[in-house]
Order: sequence, then structure tokens, then C-alpha cells
Amino acid sequence: MEASIATRQRIASIDILRGLVMVLMALDHTRDYFHFGVMTLHLDPLDPDTTTPWLYLTRWITHICAPAFVLLTGLGGYLYTQKLGVNGLQASWYFISRGLWLILIENTLVIFGWTFSPYFEQFFLQVIWAIGISMVCLGFMFGLPKSVLLFISLLIIGGHNLFDQVSFEKDSNVSYFWAMFHEGGLMHIGDKTIYVVYPFLPWFGIMLLGYCLGPLFTTASHKLRASVLFWAGLSSLVLFLGLRFSGLYGDPMPWQIQESVSSGVYQFFNVNKYPPSLLYTLVTVGLSLWLLLLFEWIRLPGLVALKIYGSVPLFYYVLHIYLIHAFNIGTFLATGGDLDQLSPNAGFGNFPANFGFGLPVVYAVWIIVVLLLYPLCKWFAKVKSKHKSAWWVSYV
Repeated sequence: MEASIATRQRIASIDILRGLVMVLMALDHTRDYFHFGVMTLHLDPLDPDTTTPWLYLTRWITHICAPAFVLLTGLGGYLYTQKLGVNGLQASWYFISRGLWLILIENTLVIFGWTFSPYFEQFFLQVIWAIGISMVCLGFMFGLPKSVLLFISLLIIGGHNLFDQVSFEKDSNVSYFWAMFHEGGLMHIGDKTIYVVYPFLPWFGIMLLGYCLGPLFTTASHKLRASVLFWAGLSSLVLFLGLRFSGLYGDPMPWQIQESVSSGVYQFFNVNKYPPSLLYTLVTVGLSLWLLLLFEWIRLPGLVALKIYGSVPLFYYVLHIYLIHAFNIGTFLATGGDLDQLSPNAGFGNFPANFGFGLPVVYAVWIIVVLLLYPLCKWFAKVKSKHKSAWWVSYV
């Protein structure tokens, strides 16, 4: 009975966790646009030499966003195909078409939201691109047994750091492929600049893992699901601690004992996100699995809002970028900035050196943004629910 219900309706714990990471994502992007350390000094908030405890924590807690988002996308994709009762070519087309759609959205609506530039001279291949290309790949692999997909997932997650030292001639075709596939970095095509922030191979491994978790929510008992989530999360976190202490493998910057305790803690948890190292994946996915388990058991009134955000993730994602960027420009002008200082092709974050605020302002703006998004997301969630049989619902 539980399994059949799971395939017919949304699972609250998944939407709540997705909503939580969407809210935290807005904090990270608000910091990108409003904190003076990022905007003007290009400071790394995780650098032990320049950070503060509050700034470090503000950045580090948002590390969980992208891995959880990608993991849940894979899980949600499995549940959606089960809900529709599709398989074979029909299911493959579901993943391929949605993936291509996300790639299009990343390079149109999302890019314009980041830059507000009508010239589209700069492109940022970020999380939506990584999800899109991963869904396309999953579409072509859909017919493989779950055990094979799980093996491929763990192989990618655990083994992709073996190729960290591989490089190719700069600005060659093969280097561009490698940038998109594994390494990340800059690509120059004509007069366009492409920043590959999220090379898709390690993110594809995380999406496959989420997809392979699907049967836990359709055929497994609640007790078995809780047990798997707990032990998988614990194993991931223990493996992270062991590998990080040993410094043997898993991150391009091995941990070393520091002069002070605070610096040691900062460096210990400062694992590589671009691209996501094994250690980054272990700690963030481990925490994600435990949060998913937590939201399976607790039911608090405040979680309803998170569920609303999590039920309309793409709508929220696009809208929050536009809202934060609009607030950014409005604040810049309201504090004495000149419109002439905003070059229409400047791209993300190009503001004069005297612009920016401390973390209290960042948090205040973040709270305002999240509150303003709630009624819009609630309205759109009702629209999706009312038209849940319409073809376009799964695209938004």
C-alpha cells in the first residue's frame, strides 16, 4: 500500500529537503551579489587566512545545495516515470527531452537573470546545465539494470579524481570537451566566453545515485528505507573523515595540521566544489541522506513552507535569481550608484569597488527574498496541482 501511494503523490520528505536547499541556495546567491568581500575584493569565504567564523559558516552550509538538488532530481526522475508507468523508449525520451529543456533554460532565462545583459557575451554552465546534460545521459542509459547504474554511479563518484592531473592544450577542441566533462574552466568560442562552473561527469554520478535510490520510495518498507538512508549517510560521513584525515585521496588540496585549531577546522572542511571532489560529495551527500531521513520522521508546521518551495524548484530557481539581481541593482542605485557605471555587457558581479555590505545586510536581503517568493511559489504549486495531467507540468 505504501509503495502504491508513493507512486501516485508527491513525497513530503523529498519536497521538504529540496525546499530547504532552495532556501539555502538563495542565501549563497544573495551573498554573491551583496557581500563586499565577494563583490569587490574577490575573497574566498572558505580561505582560513581571510574568513571569519560567520562568513565561513554562511558559505559552507550552502555546500549541501547543489549535491542535494542533483541527488533529488535523479530520485524525482525515477518516481515520476513510476508514477506515469512508463518504460523503454518513452522513459528515455522523458529524460532526454527534459534534459535538453534544462540546457536551453540555463543558456537563456538563467543566463539573462545572472547578467541582465542582452548581448549574451558570457555564459555560465552551472547546476541547471549539469542536471540537464546528466538527464540526457541517463535517458540513453535508462534500460540498464539498477545494479549496473549504481555501480557506474559509485565508480564515477569515487574514481573521477584519478583524472585531476589530466590536461590538454589550452583552447583546443579536446580541452573544451574536457572542461565540460571533468575539469571546468574557460572556453572561448568566437566573441563568446563560456565559464564551465559545473563539469557534468561528477554531477552525473550524483544524479545516478539519486535515481538508484528510487526503489526505496516505491517498493521498500518505511523501516528498510530509514535503515538504508541512515547507514548510507553514516558510511559516507565516516569515509569522508577517514580520507580527509589520511590525506591519501579524494581532494586536490589534502588537509594538513595548522598552527591554530580554527585554521585547522576551516581547512579540514574546505573541500573542492569546482569540480566536486570525492570528499565534497561524501560529506554533502551523507548529510543530505540524513536530512532526508529526518524529514521522513518529523512533521513541524514550519516545514510546510519548505515543501511549497520544493514542489516548484525550477520556478523558484529562475525567479530567485531575477529577484536578487534586481534588488542588487536597486540597492546600488539607491546608495548613490550611477546607472552609467552599470555596463550592459559587464556580466555577473561587475560593480565599483566601494559597493557591498556586511553579512547582516546579506541575511536581511535573503530573508526578504525568501518571504517574497513564498506566495508566488504557493500560487504556482496550486497551478501545477490543478493541471498535473498537462504535458508542460513536468517541464516546470
